[in-house]
Amino acid sequence: ISIPEQLLMLAVYLAIPEVENHRRAQNITAGMRRAFKEGRYVVSAPKGYKNGRDHNDKPILQPNDDAKHIQEAFELLATGLYNQKEVLTKLREKGFKTSKSAFSRIIRNPIYHGDIYIKAYKDEKEMVVKGIHEPLITKSLFNKVQVIIDGRKKQHKAIHKKVNDKFPLKDFILCPKCHKPLLASSSKGRSKYYSYYHCAKPCDT
Repeated sequence: ISIPEQLLMLAVYLAIPEVENHRRAQNITAGMRRAFKEGRYVVSAPKGYKNGRDHNDKPILQPNDDAKHIQEAFELLATGLYNQKEVLTKLREKGFKTSKSAFSRIIRNPIYHGDIYIKAYKDEKEMVVKGIHEPLITKSLFNKVQVIIDGRKKQHKAIHKKVNDKFPLKDFILCPKCHKPLLASSSKGRSKYYSYYHCAKPCDT
């Protein structure tokens, strides 16, 4: 490195491995996305499946011992009689091991009815393709569960208004003329403040 020109060669030698690693990573990503588009799930298998090989020695998902628990989870949720926590408790009693957050992702994953979700990448938009693996449930059952779950979320979504201590009846009592919720105001007299309810104009009751 005592010769300045040698520093250029040193920089090239140091950069070549980094370029190779970057190119290798891009090739792996491209290969995985190509496999996904062909309907092959080539990353770590989700709950209920294991990574296996088909007759051409290519990767394919295969149901494992947890598959029956996944099927039961969807069947119980589809009845509308149980929420996610209750279903997970029942499955844990039968030996199914997973966390509450992971279970929420499981029942939202389309892979169990045969589809594979592919994330957006560069100029490619996200997409869903038909997988070649064996589905654990039907698509109609999956969709039914999604409707029930979304319905439960809407039922539990409540809007709470802050109650004004000075006017506790505001928005609760109606105008006898126009039947709209009364407003509340305060005005200062000679010695103290006065609070009263009134209707908005043009009614002005």
